Amino acid sequence: MIIAVVDNGNGSKIASMIPFTKLIKPKDFNKVKASAYILSDGPYSKVAQEANSKIIESTEVPILGIGIGYIYVGSMYDCKIKEVKKTKKRNVFRIMHNSPLLVDMRRVDAFQEYTHVLENVPEDLLLIAASPECKHEIIQDMVQPIFGIHMNPELGGDGKLILNNFLRFVEVFEKYHKKKQAE
Repeated sequence: MIIAVVDNGNGSKIASMIPFTKLIKPKDFNKVKASAYILSDGPYSKVAQEANSKIIESTEVPILGIGIGYIYVGSMYDCKIKEVKKTKKRNVFRIMHNSPLLVDMRRVDAFQEYTHVLENVPEDLLLIAASPECKHEIIQDMVQPIFGIHMNPELGGDGKLILNNFLRFVEVFEKYHKKKQAE
């Protein structure tokens, strides 16, 4: 199993937290056969948004967008991207729906550092967790294995647990998806 961490600026921090990773530039995503992609946080850029969109559009393996990667996931669903005053804080998210990212969790204790939020989230994205500041802190595609978290796991809190849950999801997805394709 190889997890490709797409380096949008802070990829090395995420890659250091996960075994079996390969740190790649967004334009090099098709040079690695990955079991999943993690779109890392970093500064917002239209060029990076387009490169990350190509990854989301052209793969069938699980994707987790973190921070700005979450914003890029939302952009693929025509969410409005709103620039906000730079925010850096600890936050508690209320869990609204079950998700493979939140196995055995009753709430999410998160550290966040952001300058963008998503608005006008469509019905194809399930709103998994919310906070008083943002109605959609964690999102998940209703059909495809695509997730987004508006937090920074590398800063602490429950971020490591969410990353570990994503890895467990990838293992199960890979095992049963490959089996289904072979039939």
